[in-house]
Amino acid sequence: MAVDPSALDGVSRDVVAYLAEHRPAWLDHAKSLPDEVSDAQFVEIAFPNPPGTEGQEPLWISTYGAEVTVGMDTHHTHFPWPTGYNGEDGRPAAIGHADALMREEKVIVSIWEEGRARASSWDVPQRLSAYEEYPDGPMELRIRSWRGSYNRTLRFDWDSYLRIIRGTAP
Repeated sequence: MAVDPSALDGVSRDVVAYLAEHRPAWLDHAKSLPDEVSDAQFVEIAFPNPPGTEGQEPLWISTYGAEVTVGMDTHHTHFPWPTGYNGEDGRPAAIGHADALMREEKVIVSIWEEGRARASSWDVPQRLSAYEEYPDGPMELRIRSWRGSYNRTLRFDWDSYLRIIRGTAP
């Protein structure tokens, strides 16, 4: 581990300690970076992409801003951490989300317009057929998974995307 816990902010120190206990191999991909707002450093963990997915954005975990964020491709999710939050322990949820992305139990769905991401969310592979029921539109829908098993790009429209993610699609 190339991270010096003594230089980290409190949330980052706790994340490193928690990962050392629950996912020590993940710390092989950790580095500390300066937080321009505080004198402390934060942790960023960027997992190398599996073979065949080198062109997509990596899976990462960050403690920038003293909060825990898990991201992949164009999507990221914030998790509460015990220090200074609402008392909810987001540690298992953050690790569980990263695990689910790595096991491809969750995939990232993003909608693009004129080469720019407009929105993103996560979904489960069992629901991907819902996106294929709307086979046309002016936008691009990108589905990305950690190992690339579910990667595809479809033509799509904004209203259909919103109906699906809200659960109101027929």
